[in-house]
Amino acid sequence: MIAVDEATSVLYTQLICKKTGEVLGQVSGPTEQTAYCNKVWAVQSDQELIVTDKTDVAEPFNFYGPVPKNSNVYVYGDFLEEEKPTDIEPTWVGAALELDQMKNSAFDVAGNTWTAFNESGEVLGSSEF
Repeated sequence: MIAVDEATSVLYTQLICKKTGEVLGQVSGPTEQTAYCNKVWAVQSDQELIVTDKTDVAEPFNFYGPVPKNSNVYVYGDFLEEEKPTDIEPTWVGAALELDQMKNSAFDVAGNTWTAFNESGEVLGSSEF
């Protein structure tokens, strides 16, 4: 049995744009994850990898990139279009962080086929990504 220190916090490896500070990608896990990310992500000269214990973004499964963790996400089941519908209700609405914490993200709330949007109608991710 391995003892776990309750004070241990989650670490995030983030790909950051040096110019804007925008988080371009994020993975949670041990600091060893940074070496892996450095091989997988094509880090450009205007970008850097950082490890932090705090984050303002979430990256739910099958999303195209990180989004503010408190932003509203609108998931439409059985829907694979690039324009947010105005004539149907979303299958699920909630904070990006809440969706990120689910095991399979939008698949858990909308089934096998879905598209997610932000409030302004931008596509955030889909079951086909």
